[in-house]
Amino acid sequence: MIRPVSYEEAAALLPDFMRPGLKTNLADFTALKRDELRILERENGLFLLRRRESWWLLNFLMTGGPVPALPGRVVTELVSGPRESEAALTGLFEEAGFRTVLTRVRLTRPPSAPPADAPAPPVSPAGPEELEEVMALLRACFEPLTGCLPGREALMEDLTGGRVLAVREAEGIAGLLRYSAAGRRAEIRQLAVRRERRCRGLAGALTASFLARNAAARCAVWTGSDNGAALAVYRKKGFIEDGYRSSVMMKG
Repeated sequence: MIRPVSYEEAAALLPDFMRPGLKTNLADFTALKRDELRILERENGLFLLRRRESWWLLNFLMTGGPVPALPGRVVTELVSGPRESEAALTGLFEEAGFRTVLTRVRLTRPPSAPPADAPAPPVSPAGPEELEEVMALLRACFEPLTGCLPGREALMEDLTGGRVLAVREAEGIAGLLRYSAAGRRAEIRQLAVRRERRCRGLAGALTASFLARNAAARCAVWTGSDNGAALAVYRKKGFIEDGYRSSVMMKG
């Protein structure tokens, strides 16, 4: 039975499901702290549903099939490494009614100074007072169902912590880059540029600013496998595809 669960209760259950052959898409359990959670325990795994506007995000720890029946619209992501194949796992989710709606690849860049760039638009951190404008631009550039958009509380923390970089013009924020950083690792979460301001060097300027702020870190970014424009920007800045890929799947 699916039931409500607190973050603390869910965290206490995790050790019971750490078994050989475990498959999971839960990289950072602390990211669940702010979410309304539902849980489903099965012999083959633990399934966590995180409430979004009109759908659920699914995280799982499982050692095999089947994937249980889940209510409403549900989105999940299956990640595989260079020597792995997600085909078997994808098949289990397809049997449960999921379909692939997006494929992504990961690119990484080792710690190093950012490449020299031609003069570019100035970049500076966005502030908490710009929350609504930042949220509006993210929603204009990313599909909420598959774009992994932050909640208002998480975005406010990033704005307060200086982890949202922006290019401003007379009309307001023309482009932004949101990222996370922990230890010697940093990851671009979203890079967004207003449609009418694209192909003007803003994406490159934002990426260069991110790299300058994280020169001592191994940097990573996920992007759509067919997003040629984004791939070109990242490759120009020294990112290379590292063999990790994912399938975003949805049911309902």
